[in-house]
Amino acid sequence: PVLIVCLATPYESKFREKIFDPIAFVPDSVWEEEGIKSSCLAAQNLMLAAHAKGLGTCPMTGPVLLAQDELRQYLQIEPEKQINMVISLGFPKDKPKKLPRKEVDEITTFVF
Repeated sequence: PVLIVCLATPYESKFREKIFDPIAFVPDSVWEEEGIKSSCLAAQNLMLAAHAKGLGTCPMTGPVLLAQDELRQYLQIEPEKQINMVISLGFPKDKPKKLPRKEVDEITTFVF
């Protein structure tokens, strides 16, 4: 079993630097949120890739809420990085049953 600690930093890019920052288009908190979104998308892709290889994952925010300071200290995480989530990764003991899927027309509404 493995535990992966997902970190986020405020979003940075040349586009932001040259276009948004000079005019103070949005507050810094927006860039922090964008960094969190990017970290979550990367975590999702990691979990999908793990599933494709037969591994199980479980994203958890509880360890972050309950032990953020301890994680930060133990792993020597810099203050400018935000701990987003912890993902457990490993081979499942049992293979879960495949759930029945609904038909597309049961879950889709087209609006014209």
